[in-house]
Amino acid sequence: MSNSNKIFLKVLMVVIFLIPIFSLAQMGEWEEVRKSPGVNLTDICILPDGQHGWSVGGMGFGGLQVTALYRTTDGGTNWESLDFPGTESSIMKGVCFVSPELGWIVGNNGAIYATTDGGDTWNYQFSGTNRSLAKVLFIDSLTGWAAGGWNDGSSYLVLKTTDGGNSWQNLSFGNDAYSCEGMHFYDSLNGWVCGRDNTLDPQIHKTTDGGTTWVSQTIPYLGGTNVGVKDIDFPTANIGWATTSSLSANPSGPILHTVDGGEN
Repeated sequence: MSNSNKIFLKVLMVVIFLIPIFSLAQMGEWEEVRKSPGVNLTDICILPDGQHGWSVGGMGFGGLQVTALYRTTDGGTNWESLDFPGTESSIMKGVCFVSPELGWIVGNNGAIYATTDGGDTWNYQFSGTNRSLAKVLFIDSLTGWAAGGWNDGSSYLVLKTTDGGNSWQNLSFGNDAYSCEGMHFYDSLNGWVCGRDNTLDPQIHKTTDGGTTWVSQTIPYLGGTNVGVKDIDFPTANIGWATTSSLSANPSGPILHTVDGGEN
């Protein structure tokens, strides 16, 4: 392929990315504001101001794995692509920001990067693991957690920092793990991780001491096999929801709800 053709294709992809697909906002439905061809976006973080947001994911082509990182400063009307200095073998999967300037992204091979300028530049942080990280969450500028793993170890993968990511403590637990695919902390003590155990059954674990110890929570039968809990969120310490994923769940797409912190 000639250089002129390569440049044309790059320009075409940018143009497609910048074209609104359709708008149903006036009808009270979801609006698809931007679309990027060939990119699998896996996580998004929007600040409480509703204006600043970031989305991260990746794509593969020609044997390469490339991270895709986007930022909006106008509530999603426009998204800009950000440069990322990571290696070709690490796709970033999770993102969290605590201010318009300060944020983190995590991904394959234990990769963690931090930014202090909204994503214009990134600095590598040593995680102490080469296992895959899927989620990252900070409750302030210093205290945060990262979780992941995918059938690559005997423990549920959880890391914690109390110094903004300058150092990470491995708080992985259990011996029947398959994955930690979702994570949420309501405050510095109460948090949940979710995913699958080593029999591919759904798992949710809760901590009340910031991640030092974890207790398995009972999940109702969801039907089918290989049903995983994909993500979890708690707007209060007691009220929460979790999403699930399975090709065989019956009925499909069960959503879990609790009003007692996950006890039921």
